[in-house]
Amino acid sequence: MVLLAVTPIFLLIGLSIGLLISSLAKSSGDAVERSVLIMVPQMMLSDFLFPLALMALPFRVIGEVIPLTHYLRITRGVYMKGQGLDELWREVLILCGFLFLLLLRVSRAIRRNN
Repeated sequence: MVLLAVTPIFLLIGLSIGLLISSLAKSSGDAVERSVLIMVPQMMLSDFLFPLALMALPFRVIGEVIPLTHYLRITRGVYMKGQGLDELWREVLILCGFLFLLLLRVSRAIRRNN
């Protein structure tokens, strides 16, 4: 049930990032370049491809401010450890915080462009 509740939050975070990129881009090519420059480091620094615990401290700090890191912790906690909301509430709260901040930023960017 935790994963079913958290996945829409993560999807909204992804949609917010896409809206932010498209609202800041000057052309479709610019939007594609910006999305690649955002998504590739997310995959590398989120504990998806490489273990975050083995990275140097600056990269671990950057990894902690990536929403994918926290979503991966939730999915691994649910599938591999059988954890529930009582163990994963901190990660869920962090994802909700990311969503709130991104929605604020997107609304400002869209208002500024209109």
